[in-house]
Amino acid sequence: MHRTLLAASLLFGALACNEKDDTAPQEFEGDAAGECTDGADNDQDGAFDCDDPDCVGSPDCEFDTSEPPDNNPPTAPGVVLAPAAPTTVDDLECNVVVASEDPDGDPVTYTYTWVVDGVEVFAGRADTYTADRTVKGQVIQCLVQASDGWDESSVAATDAVTIANSVPSLTAAGISPDPATSSDTLRCAWSGFSDADEDDDLSLITWKVNDVGVGSSPELTSGFVRGDVVTCEVTAFDGETEGGTVGDALTIENSPPVLLGAFLTPTDAEVTDTLTCTPGSVQDRDGDFTIAYAYAWTVDGAAVASTTRTLGPSFFSEGAAVACTVTPNDGLQDGLPVTSNAVTILSGPVLTTDLSSWDFGMLDAGCTDTVELTLTNTGTSTLLIRGVTWSGDSSFSSDLVAPTTLATGASTTFAASFAPVEEGAFAGTLTLTSNAPAGPATLTFSGEGAWAELTQSEEASVDLSEVDILFAVDKSGSMVEEITGFLDSLASFDQRLLDNGADFRLAGIVADDGCVVGDDLWVDQSFSASDAADVMDTMIGGSYGSNTELAFTLFEAALDETGSGGCNEGLIRDDAWLHLVGVSDEPEQSVNPWTYYLAEFQALKAAPEMVVFDAIGGDYPSGCSTASAYTGMYEATAATGGSFLSICTADWTATMESLADTIATPNSVVIELEGLPWDVSAITVTVEGVDIAGSWTWDEADNRILISALAVEDGDTIEITYQGLDLGC
Repeated sequence: MHRTLLAASLLFGALACNEKDDTAPQEFEGDAAGECTDGADNDQDGAFDCDDPDCVGSPDCEFDTSEPPDNNPPTAPGVVLAPAAPTTVDDLECNVVVASEDPDGDPVTYTYTWVVDGVEVFAGRADTYTADRTVKGQVIQCLVQASDGWDESSVAATDAVTIANSVPSLTAAGISPDPATSSDTLRCAWSGFSDADEDDDLSLITWKVNDVGVGSSPELTSGFVRGDVVTCEVTAFDGETEGGTVGDALTIENSPPVLLGAFLTPTDAEVTDTLTCTPGSVQDRDGDFTIAYAYAWTVDGAAVASTTRTLGPSFFSEGAAVACTVTPNDGLQDGLPVTSNAVTILSGPVLTTDLSSWDFGMLDAGCTDTVELTLTNTGTSTLLIRGVTWSGDSSFSSDLVAPTTLATGASTTFAASFAPVEEGAFAGTLTLTSNAPAGPATLTFSGEGAWAELTQSEEASVDLSEVDILFAVDKSGSMVEEITGFLDSLASFDQRLLDNGADFRLAGIVADDGCVVGDDLWVDQSFSASDAADVMDTMIGGSYGSNTELAFTLFEAALDETGSGGCNEGLIRDDAWLHLVGVSDEPEQSVNPWTYYLAEFQALKAAPEMVVFDAIGGDYPSGCSTASAYTGMYEATAATGGSFLSICTADWTATMESLADTIATPNSVVIELEGLPWDVSAITVTVEGVDIAGSWTWDEADNRILISALAVEDGDTIEITYQGLDLGC
């Protein structure tokens, strides 16, 4: 760097303006010896020394025009603005606490620039900002720059200070009377209140007994005994700022207790632990045995707001350094505080997961998809997973069980599953509760269910029911017309059985002994309809006895004869359904209730539902003009799911054909579904490629398709298509 003479006009112009100069301006700069080098604007024209045109030609301003030597600027000074907390009565001093040094040994001068509320108000050599210029609330800063006449240092800035309210003060306070006894009323008085702002005296009083606050009024009438230390403290207060505190005390001298140590435990504390600060042994030269302790805590060197012996986990986190400080007190004064050992907080158990969320994507309803997840204890002590809870849709599950324990650094894997049972978007949350300080861990899952497109194809197997039918016909005198209608319609009844492809045996019972009348014990599908009618006419036309209006009794007698050696041997097949049809215009009159006979007859079959009562009788419950209600038989038909047809009708052919359809409907072709349809209306059933809508039903209870045997033949290909839950996924 080359030395270059700096222009002084800017540096010292403001300073000259700031400093008082009662001397009248000179006629021109340089008219007196030394004015061209004295650093002042002597003629007050704004130009300094050699920069002033009046100094042109002065010997002092004749410079060496040769190449100047190198120059090093001075270092920046260290500056402090005092006082640090000024009021409106304080002059501000901009103090150079570390002087600038010039590497070349040149003399150094300083320029002070005063900044008020961010605005430079003046600059010069004045290092004092007088109190009369200040206003409460102003923010003031001092900038200082050193110069060796050639170069300037960098600018040094003080901390900014804010002008505060002037602090009130007091001269003295005193307690009277002095000396005093416990019966005296103590009075606290003070003097010398001073406030530069002339604010009112609102000074604050605090009475203490043995350093414990007991009152704030000018008088204290009780609460102290012999040996207590009673103190009156008065703090100067002007309604805004508290000043110094003065006081007086009635005391006896006391030796403070000495604490020999303090201990913080546990030393391996984790983030969920509570720390305990325990004082060590204590010595007191006055023999005071009751020692109180004040506790203070620091976390990473900073004080925390706790004064109890213990410090809970809300005050610290993993890695924090915690210490406690104990101050002993013998009831009169504090001893020196003692700081404990520092404890660094460990993390404790930490539960981490390799996945926090998972989307299963699209999945057919009824299918299951799984994802494997890993849990790891990355903490410093054993992790205990106490609870595994799902919330949200029930389509999600896992095989993780609680409790599960993981040592430090250990891991475990588990599977989370998604199994939608219907169409739609699903979401679930898995919450893992544990002893980890961080609290429960949550993992979120999502997925979408779609109805499976299902198709089943099977070869039809048609099975016709075996059914044995027994009629018990009332042949009393009131039944003449009804018997005629009944017999006339038997051919139609038999023909309808044949049309339905039934495997049947048909017989009629009228005799009291229950034996079938005639040469043929039954008629079946090998008989023509007319031949069957003739045989039935013989059976019904036979002689009858006193049991003619007792259908249950006739059935009982007939079935008793179906065993080996009986007159009706072979009439009833073991695997055939048994339909017992009563025909009468009177109520059932057997001696036992209908429930008795139902239980008796059901015992003959492997399955009780294979016994069905049907009836043609008087309308229930009131009957009709030609017949009484067929009570007893009506209840039996209702209990077994049989048909109850009216004897009051004139159309016996329709009645008998209806009965035949009910009794001898062929078994349905049953297709067990591999999935669960969600919309029955969307099911399509075809036989040999032809839609057979209306010829099938869906058995919801057993989830199967029942196809009418009349709509299909053995060996036909049946195809069923539908959307739903894939049970075989």
